[in-house]
Formats: sequence, C-alpha cells, structure tokens
Amino acid sequence: MVDQGMFHLVDLRKALARDKSYLVLVGGEEDLGRDLKLRGARLVEDSNRRLGIDFESRALENTGHELTPSCKEAIGDWVFEVVKSDS
Repeated sequence: MVDQGMFHLVDLRKALARDKSYLVLVGGEEDLGRDLKLRGARLVEDSNRRLGIDFESRALENTGHELTPSCKEAIGDWVFEVVKSDS
C-alpha cells in the first residue's frame, strides 16, 4: 500500500481477503503527522493480527513519501519470504 493506503484496508476478515498476506510500509522521516501514521499502521496491524490475518507494518528509516530503492528491496524481501513460507 502506498500513500496511506493502509487506511483503505477494510473488511480483511472477509473470506477472499483473509488468506492473503499484507505489508504496509510507512516512511519514518519526520514530517507533520508522521507519528500518527506510524501509530495508525501499528494499530491496523494489531487489529488484523488479532483476527488471524497475516499483516505486517514496517517503518522505513530516512524515507519520506517516495518509493526508494531500499523500499523496493524491502518489498522484494517480504514477497520472497511470503512465497517461501507458503511452499
């Protein structure tokens, strides 16, 4: 999810969404409201994990609103781990 997409994640407990894995990346660079975004990501993660949904949120240091090479690498690593754990 990019650009606060985590706030659009609703109804993950529905059957079609429940068996999927989710990753939310939040830029950790300080700006107006960043602390709220990080807390919100953790709240969304905790709420979904409580329902048994595979959901992870990560704060990316020195990253703002852009999708940097390190973000892309983190996404690739996460996808690889999800695929590896499913096989």
